[in-house]
Amino acid sequence: MKKRKSWWGPIFIACGALTSLTFMVGELWFLAWFTLSPMIYYLIRNAENIRVRRAFGIGATFGIGYYGMMYHWFINFYPMDFAGLNETESIGVIALCWIGLATMHSLELGAVTMVYRLIKPKKRCLPLCITVFTACWATFEWTQTLGWRGVPWGRLALSQWKALPLIQSASLFGGIFVSALIVAVNSLIAAAVIEIQKHRTDIASATEGNDTTEEEKISAPSCKKISFPDKLRDTFNAVILAFSAKKSLRVYALVAVGIVAANTLFGVIRMAAYNEKSGEGITAAVIQGNISSLDKWADSSVTNSTKTHLDLTRKCVEETGAKLVLWAETAIPAAIDKYPTFKQRISDTAKELGIVLVIGAFEYKYNQDTQQKDTYNALITFLPDGTEVDTRYYKRHLVPFAESLPMENFIRTFLPVLVELNLISDPLAQGDSANIMKTDLGAIGGIICYDSIFPALSMDAVREGAEIIAISTNDSWFSDSAAIYQHNRQAVFRAIETGRYVVRSANTGISSIITPEGKFLAETEPLVDCYASATVYMRSDSTLYACIGDTFVYLCLGYVAVMLGFSVYKAIYKKRHPMYSEP
Repeated sequence: MKKRKSWWGPIFIACGALTSLTFMVGELWFLAWFTLSPMIYYLIRNAENIRVRRAFGIGATFGIGYYGMMYHWFINFYPMDFAGLNETESIGVIALCWIGLATMHSLELGAVTMVYRLIKPKKRCLPLCITVFTACWATFEWTQTLGWRGVPWGRLALSQWKALPLIQSASLFGGIFVSALIVAVNSLIAAAVIEIQKHRTDIASATEGNDTTEEEKISAPSCKKISFPDKLRDTFNAVILAFSAKKSLRVYALVAVGIVAANTLFGVIRMAAYNEKSGEGITAAVIQGNISSLDKWADSSVTNSTKTHLDLTRKCVEETGAKLVLWAETAIPAAIDKYPTFKQRISDTAKELGIVLVIGAFEYKYNQDTQQKDTYNALITFLPDGTEVDTRYYKRHLVPFAESLPMENFIRTFLPVLVELNLISDPLAQGDSANIMKTDLGAIGGIICYDSIFPALSMDAVREGAEIIAISTNDSWFSDSAAIYQHNRQAVFRAIETGRYVVRSANTGISSIITPEGKFLAETEPLVDCYASATVYMRSDSTLYACIGDTFVYLCLGYVAVMLGFSVYKAIYKKRHPMYSEP
């Protein structure tokens, strides 16, 4: 007999790609509340019977579509002449990064479905299936923040960046909580479909060989070939009958609707009642110098960059009256102390204009352990009197293979081309604290580029007293690709989670100013030299998430650990007691 072809693999890939599409097209945010359902449906129905390897493949297959689509912007790196690579090397490195990162995350997602299979909740207990899978997903997103390989770029919650009422709950338990709500609704939809199918099967079994009513005929599965419109009509009727017959189905549907409604209602109330103008109001501005990756590291870059940014700053302050001005990451692409003349010009400009000026530059610090100078990617603040704030913010999450070289011996031996990606001759030193920059305007919490996708860093800044979050970044590598939009939208969640205004300066864009509710007060076009300004407020209040941190995640982690431990214990007990049978 010819083996029947399975379409589940392509379906999972397509669903993953559709889910990822919401990151690029914000108007499609609603898709994420449905597109995980086929994968979860298949897993719930078959978790008791499929092999562990098959379960792993389900998540990994979904991940191929999800992360493969998400990281397509790697192609915009081509050609990588800014890194000294020729065309062939550029293609190889881009393929390695795109495929490698998508594969790594897909395997991690495969681990989620594998853990679910190992726990193996029985499909007759659908509430357990729903809670276990939701907790597994939340734990998975949290693990993406751990270690150098942690890249929480594609959290499911980010698909909702345009639907602001739906993401206000991030202020309670963080962005992962929003992701968990989306997964829970998908799981409830999958459970509802299983209940409908179960109802139709029960009807078919009960009426087999007997006289049946018209309603029973509609509910029972039919083997006769019928047209698509008729099949669609019969399916709709069967769903309606199942809803009227099965209480559990109505419960799952109502809970799914209730989660979305309650989450939306909270968001609407928060946005309506939130006093975003509480605190001291000032005009803040972000400078976008629009210096390309290739020009940024040219021999004359320090001179050109300093002049460009000072000219834009002067024009911005004269036209907007800004009191706080932020430059992009490494706007001065060198250790500022090596250029005292330029440093003095920056200081004099801050004094002349009477502004707090935060600039991105490198800084050297003497390391007593190694007896050498360490280089930091830093934010340096100049006060209205021209003096510098003693505290600097140093980047805490360095970009692997660009600012740091993880697994150095292995990489140098087997993948030496990646060594060439370190645009800095030596790896940078890593910052280890929030280092709040205190000014007369208020306390500024610095965040540099890659830092901004890690919620814990912004949360640390608020706990240390930051009244505003200043994100300084260099996204020029991405040109005008989807990456710069995705990166900018990460800042929406940092604003909501911390309850702080976010000012974000990007070298070639997108620069923005965001309210604590996630609304864009100002947003620049990419690849133009410009500035943007808006009135922001220094705030000292705290969100629940800033107070309790990732407590929700730890509860999910504990739940998964307990369920997995119980499953392992049950498997061992059954092996030692062959006569044991579950009730």
